[in-house]
Amino acid sequence: MNKDKMNFIESEKAEKKLQKLNINKDELEVHTEGGSLWKDIRSIYKFKDVIGGGHFGTVRLGYKKNVEPKKLYAIKSISKKNITDKDLDEMVKEVEILSTLDHPNIIKFLETYNDEYYFHIVMEVAKGKDVFDKIIEEGNLTENTVAHIAFKVVSALLYCHKKGICHRDIKPENILFEHESNEGEIKLIDFGLSRKYNAQEKMNTVLGTPYYVAPEVLQGSYDEKCDIWSVGAFIYIMLCGEPPFNGKNNNAIFKRILNEEVTYPSEKFKNASDEVMDLMKKCLVKNPQKRLSAEEVINHKWFASVYNEVHNKNKLDPNILTNLKEFSFSDKIQKMALKFLINQMEEKELDHLREVFQAIDIDHTGAINRDELLECFKKAGIKTNSDEVDKMIKRIQDSQPGKIIYSEFLIAAMDIKKNVDKEKLISAFSYFDVDKTGLISTEDIENAFLRSGKKILDSEEIKSIIVEATKGKETTSISLDEFLNMFGIKQ
Repeated sequence: MNKDKMNFIESEKAEKKLQKLNINKDELEVHTEGGSLWKDIRSIYKFKDVIGGGHFGTVRLGYKKNVEPKKLYAIKSISKKNITDKDLDEMVKEVEILSTLDHPNIIKFLETYNDEYYFHIVMEVAKGKDVFDKIIEEGNLTENTVAHIAFKVVSALLYCHKKGICHRDIKPENILFEHESNEGEIKLIDFGLSRKYNAQEKMNTVLGTPYYVAPEVLQGSYDEKCDIWSVGAFIYIMLCGEPPFNGKNNNAIFKRILNEEVTYPSEKFKNASDEVMDLMKKCLVKNPQKRLSAEEVINHKWFASVYNEVHNKNKLDPNILTNLKEFSFSDKIQKMALKFLINQMEEKELDHLREVFQAIDIDHTGAINRDELLECFKKAGIKTNSDEVDKMIKRIQDSQPGKIIYSEFLIAAMDIKKNVDKEKLISAFSYFDVDKTGLISTEDIENAFLRSGKKILDSEEIKSIIVEATKGKETTSISLDEFLNMFGIKQ
């Protein structure tokens, strides 16, 4: 075969791959349900150390240029060279799932960028080690520590399952401690194997990590309860330092998972409570129909003390609840700017806000509803009524009618006087002014939605955002003066 024909065939293959993602071969722009900003990420971020890598590419630490303080982010860069159809599909699915997740115990997705050679995903950084490393260091963990970790993981899973998302790779290596102390809050990571599902359709791809994979996954027909088996397996290994099934190779492990029952040797679990033994046995049930759901797991009696601790009324800080009542920035562009400022804050600054959110979110849906908000004000001794709460939710919410999701709560609950000043707002304006014209244009607003993985609004919606921000002016852009005036600050 001559060289020209070989090149033609390779070109045809490449174009078919790109068409799967609606990628024009001249632009190489990836389109998900939301989007991705076509821009050289190095003009916005400064790369630092490599912290990971794998089949899809490299993960580096990076920080935004010209933004203080220099907060670090994890940037996953995926090469477009020699990418397979399967790689493309999995990459898009991961971004689409990540961009919809908004929960205090799930690693936060922030932005996506495209350039000629790479597709970039920007996420928050969890600075601690993973739970597997903690097990290696300590041999096994105290039951109290395991309960706190498992409760947060199940809370994240319940949120995912309510959204029709199955993680499919729950294991200690995918659970990170947020802080370098390797204590306290945890983050569930790696949604590369996750999938959206529906109750009428079974998943059938055989995947996962041997020690934690559910038997029905190996049989090729399963639902979201495969995650619950994995929860039982990681509780098992956290308590005794060994998995429920072991073997000299993967096939030996798989054979045991399929054909043997889980055993709980008394010498391994001599210090384990009756409650945790009961929960493990109800998670590690071969028949998924008899296995607990995520909602049943989080309401299990083993978690009673953790539940009471998380939802302790003493965590309902009156100052934060007052911030919610007084929140008045209802314009879309205001909320976009405040979200930018929230994303610049260090996690330690957000710890207290997160604790309050978790204390209010009694049903663990990852969103605060009217009844939960009324109840928390009542517990905190702050007078309010149904009408006031309804108006409060309407001012704060921007995505789920009648509910406040996690990021919306952070925006409304933070101390505005402390965290919103002229210098920070100028930094936010510069971030949105992608083409550096000194104006936030309709195209800049489109780009803001693209880079955050959101669906692009139609032209009329974007026009209404600008009209809203400029107090009714017939204009196609927002100046710095107008931007600052939205927050009551003069240039």
